[in-house]
Amino acid sequence: MGLALFSLALAMSPSLGHAETLSAPLAAISYSLASPPTQHDVIPIIWASELPAIRAGRARIMAIDPKLENRTELFSASIKVGSATYMLSAFNYQCTSSTATPHERDCPAKLAKIENGKVVSVRDLPALPIAAVRGERGYRGFDPKTHTTFRFDTTTGSPSYEVFVDGQSASGVAPLN
Repeated sequence: MGLALFSLALAMSPSLGHAETLSAPLAAISYSLASPPTQHDVIPIIWASELPAIRAGRARIMAIDPKLENRTELFSASIKVGSATYMLSAFNYQCTSSTATPHERDCPAKLAKIENGKVVSVRDLPALPIAAVRGERGYRGFDPKTHTTFRFDTTTGSPSYEVFVDGQSASGVAPLN
C-alpha cells in the first residue's frame, strides 16, 4: 500500500506555482486497514497513535454491514524539497462537515517530514479542510475543480493549503497551524 501511495504522490508530482512555492493536490485513496504494511508504507508510523481507534471504528461499521471491506479513505499529498519529503495526510475519520463550503469536511491531519524513507517528524493538525466530491463508492482520486491543495514555500519552509470548490479558491492560501 505504501508503494502505491508514493506512486500516486509521484504521479501527482508537485508543480512549481511560484518561483519558490511547490504544490500538490490531496488525493483520496482506499487504504486497507487489514493488510500488513509494506516496508515503504509510512502511514502506520505517521498515524500509529490513531490507527487502533480507526480500525475499531471500522470494525463497528463492518459488524452492522458485513459486506463492507476493511478499508477507509485516506487523503494525502507529498512534496519533495531537497532530500526531504513532506507528506500531508488525513483519514476520513472523525471529520466534521462544513455547512459554509459545499463538499468540505474538516479532518484531523498530520504533516510528516520523511528523509531516506524514515519518518523524522510528525505534526498534528486538529482540523484540515478537505474539499472532495464523494461518489457512489466513496472518495477516490481527486477532482480538479473541488480539492484541497498542499503548498510548501521552499524559501521560508512554511507549509500551507488552499481549498478549491467548483474551480474557485474558497479559502485563499492559509498556513498549516
